[in-house]
Amino acid sequence: MNKKLAVTRNIAKKGVISMRSSSPASISVYLDSDVLRNPFQAILPPFTGKLKRHSLNMKLTEKQIEEIADNLDCGMRCFYNLKSGEIKTVLNFDTWIGADEEQWEDELKEIEDNWSDYFEFVGFESHESFQIMADFANSIEDKGIQNKLMYALNRPKPFQNFKWQIDNSGEVRQQWFDYKNMRYIEWIKEQIDLHSKDFE
Repeated sequence: MNKKLAVTRNIAKKGVISMRSSSPASISVYLDSDVLRNPFQAILPPFTGKLKRHSLNMKLTEKQIEEIADNLDCGMRCFYNLKSGEIKTVLNFDTWIGADEEQWEDELKEIEDNWSDYFEFVGFESHESFQIMADFANSIEDKGIQNKLMYALNRPKPFQNFKWQIDNSGEVRQQWFDYKNMRYIEWIKEQIDLHSKDFE
């Protein structure tokens, strides 16, 4: 077994410290399976067991929170070192299918070797991302654009159709980016609060 596979399999056994909201989307529509299964999904798999308690709380700056939000939105995985306050970012191979893992080997090994020191910030699942798009569409005052966005969400391939409408909606495009970033930041702060309450 080569070194890279050994690292991958060891990490797969350990799980990951993370938290996830369970609130479902409130709008019932047809959703495609936009995410394909990744043959390398054994690398840093999502945590499905109990949270590991850690004696240290998180103290992140606004700049760090914004950095995590940007990276999660770009399809990365973000780990916060509870001792040093350092943020480690690695590629999410469930999103970037077929990407080269070798260049991330050092970061993966660092996280594996110091597993109890890290907390993973998780992004949105598909149904949560969909709900955010629906919330944004409902917030638009221009009824013409709002109707186009809602129609896009109720068609097959809602993510693709919503993106097309956003890219062709003038100033609304920047409004969408700002809104999505705000929701990411809120979600990251919620994870920080949940983590802190776990140790009260």
